[in-house]
Amino acid sequence: MISVYTDQQIEYAGINRYHDKRLYGKLRILTPLCKISDELTIPQVIVFKKIAYAVNQINRKEQMAIVSKCRFQTPFFDKDEVEEQWQDAFVCPYCGYEDWEKYLGVSEGEEYEEECPHCGSKVTFCTETEVKVTTTPKTMADVLRIEEVDNAE
Repeated sequence: MISVYTDQQIEYAGINRYHDKRLYGKLRILTPLCKISDELTIPQVIVFKKIAYAVNQINRKEQMAIVSKCRFQTPFFDKDEVEEQWQDAFVCPYCGYEDWEKYLGVSEGEEYEEECPHCGSKVTFCTETEVKVTTTPKTMADVLRIEEVDNAE
């Protein structure tokens, strides 16, 4: 059986999941979200008590997994509610995973098929580039002010 913990549980317990070498030992003091016997993979979504979670860390030796709640929930319960996303970043229309670097280096207007690294869903994305220029005042140049001079002198 694999004990499943949420990243929120870990955060509330004050455990640093990325730098703590004794992470799994510390997790044992927490009550797991659930225990499952199915084989977990990454990426994968599990639904427990009508909440969708993405599996993002597995330790098979310790029989533990860490999941995070999907930002978008509706697509996992009503597939007709999946909507196209127009964002400043790659946003999975299924789980809401956001990646600000996914689209860097891709050609504008080309369509790309990707697998979301968070939930495993297949998505197509296309980039459009819009250039906006903002100018902000910093320091005004010196101005030579000339006053009228009487030419009679």
